Amino acid sequence: MKKQGLYRKHINTINRKFNLLVGVFMVCIMVFFFLFSTYIENKSYQEELATKADNTITLMKESFSVPIWNYDLQTINSIGHSLLEDDEIVGLKITEFDIEALLYEDYKEDDGYEKVVKKEDIIYKDEIIAEIEISLTTKLAKIHMKDYIRNSMIFVLFIFLAIVIVLRIIARYITKPIIELSAVSKRIASGELFLRANIDSNDEISELGKEFNSMADNLVSKIDEARYLSSHDKLTGLYNRLKLEENYSKLREEQYPIALLICDINGLKLANEIYGHEFGDHVIKTLSQILLSFRTKERSVYRWGGDEFILGVQNCGYNEIGKLKERLEDRCKEEKFDKAGYPILNVTFGYSIMESSDVLLNDAIREATELMSRKKLLESRSIHSSIIEYLKSTLSERSKETYEHAERLFELSELIANELELSEDEMNQLKLFSSLHDLGKIAIRDSILLKPGPLSDEEWVEMKKHSEIGYRLALSSPELAIIAELILCHHERWDGKGYPQNLEGEAIPLLARILSIADAYDAMTVDRVYRKKLTKEDAIEEIKRGLGSQFDPKIGKIFIDKVKHIEI
Repeated sequence: MKKQGLYRKHINTINRKFNLLVGVFMVCIMVFFFLFSTYIENKSYQEELATKADNTITLMKESFSVPIWNYDLQTINSIGHSLLEDDEIVGLKITEFDIEALLYEDYKEDDGYEKVVKKEDIIYKDEIIAEIEISLTTKLAKIHMKDYIRNSMIFVLFIFLAIVIVLRIIARYITKPIIELSAVSKRIASGELFLRANIDSNDEISELGKEFNSMADNLVSKIDEARYLSSHDKLTGLYNRLKLEENYSKLREEQYPIALLICDINGLKLANEIYGHEFGDHVIKTLSQILLSFRTKERSVYRWGGDEFILGVQNCGYNEIGKLKERLEDRCKEEKFDKAGYPILNVTFGYSIMESSDVLLNDAIREATELMSRKKLLESRSIHSSIIEYLKSTLSERSKETYEHAERLFELSELIANELELSEDEMNQLKLFSSLHDLGKIAIRDSILLKPGPLSDEEWVEMKKHSEIGYRLALSSPELAIIAELILCHHERWDGKGYPQNLEGEAIPLLARILSIADAYDAMTVDRVYRKKLTKEDAIEEIKRGLGSQFDPKIGKIFIDKVKHIEI
């Protein structure tokens, strides 16, 4: 309240100073205007008197058509008075040589006014015959100026009062609110974020004040959001890495030993590739919710990286953290997803113990990460099998290609592989390749993938993308990276007219050339929705026709020789 009172006092002081300065300025303007207008009016009246004298003399000169002595004084007076019906002309005198005719003079020295005298020669037949003298008084001019000054002062006073009223209105409805807005904005900038402008009116200034307050509210909201995001993960709402480091820098000795349980989601990159990042985010949030269900006063959950989380536990030793890890593993295995074929939540754990504050946080995390990596290595075969079985299941579900098809492909390919005396490692690759060569079809639309008839040109363009899609999916999984290049090339042709890279001849990997022949033969000898299967003999003839163009001629001859004598 005290601060608010000082703030109001400050606003009122500024407002009074502003009004005073504006008032003094306006008074100076009005005084200048009054003096200047009086000077102009007086000068104008003097010029008017002089003009009137000139005009009168001109008229007098035009009245005398003969020398003046031919007129009697009565006639001259008559002429003068007929021309001088003006209160400002107080004297008119005509002198001809020694004759002086005073028409009239109505000027008294004690009137207190000045007399203006104007003289001019009368010329007759190029000779000066007389002189006209006219006298004018400034009496009426003085009276006129007094009236003008009085009226001007009344007008100036009226204008002054009007200006004062306008200034009060401006101060009340414009100046004061603007000064208040300025002062409030400065205080908000200095850190008083919850201060707001209080403008009590119903005009544009009030609307400006409302918009200003709304802007200030948004600013506070953004600052709060920024503060939140500086310590929390946006996706899961968990504490982030910075918050972990901050919290552990404030730990007290009595809170030790500290256990750090680190966990990593297996196959997340593959899930992102197959189902999109939205599903990957769903998997991350699922694990975060599981971890949060184990949070207590002494347990804190953090998102350490993309697919890594840390559960920190105070006053916890190896025995307690081991049991907690087992409970978490069991809970993760219970989690199911709504995606067909997607396996249970596969997570690998590792942990370490910080016995005292002498142990650095990064060292403890490194120890837990190394334990987790060693466990991943030991479990790699199991993880590998799980991912491969999941992909086979998903591929079968999406493309309707059965396990039997994969088995037939390997058996056909094996005929060639044995003849070429491939190594055991190559045979293992060939078997995996036979199962997942069409991996990219997982991402092809059902309307194309399951179409009962031939594909249109546009549909073929999309279908051909499955080789590249499968290549990217295989690269995203360490377990499948070894066959990624084979998946990319399994639709290349010996003559270079295949896709997607138009490779030619032996530039195509050997295993891809082998599978190309086996896949073509199996496709021809199995019934399709849109056609009947071919006989073995007809299929072999088709293979023969493709040697040197679609198929490697050497491998094709080996396949034909072998397949003739077996039943598959």
